[in-house]
Amino acid sequence: INDYRKISSVIKEAKELADIIVIFFHGGAEGVHAEAVLRKQETSFNESRGNVYEMAHHCIDEGADLVIGSGPHVTRGMEIYKEKLIAYSLGNFATYGNMSLHGPMGYAPLLKVYLNKKGHFVKGSVLPVIQKPGKTSHPAADSGRQAVTKLQFLSKRDFPSSVLNINNDGFLTIKNF
Repeated sequence: INDYRKISSVIKEAKELADIIVIFFHGGAEGVHAEAVLRKQETSFNESRGNVYEMAHHCIDEGADLVIGSGPHVTRGMEIYKEKLIAYSLGNFATYGNMSLHGPMGYAPLLKVYLNKKGHFVKGSVLPVIQKPGKTSHPAADSGRQAVTKLQFLSKRDFPSSVLNINNDGFLTIKNF
């Protein structure tokens, strides 16, 4: 996540092999305190976890069509950058062991995205999923739609000028001005 030359090289190589380039990364600080996209270098467990904002924009600038993050174990906001979608973290989907699933650590939005032939975002949706703490925890539909509500809040807070609209049903569209 911190080696931009390598990122550029991988994207360049992938563009020769595929029409649409999706970048999936694990980065940023971890835990309930890490919901914000800070736009600065983050650390976790004394390890440099990158500037996820800068890195995601770099990926798009280099030719990626969609950037999806994980790592904080919580949901982070989404934005449209140069007609491309960036989802900074989709939280915990299928976690086991001694990972906390309390509160926002249990939110797990599933993302469905439609891109056009140029890789530009067309529309999408979020299916709210949750994992509740317990020995038999597994992803389940979240009738409370907590992941959608959290994505709406974080996306508006962290990217107020983004043209991405997330409605209460989890549909993703471009805002009409």
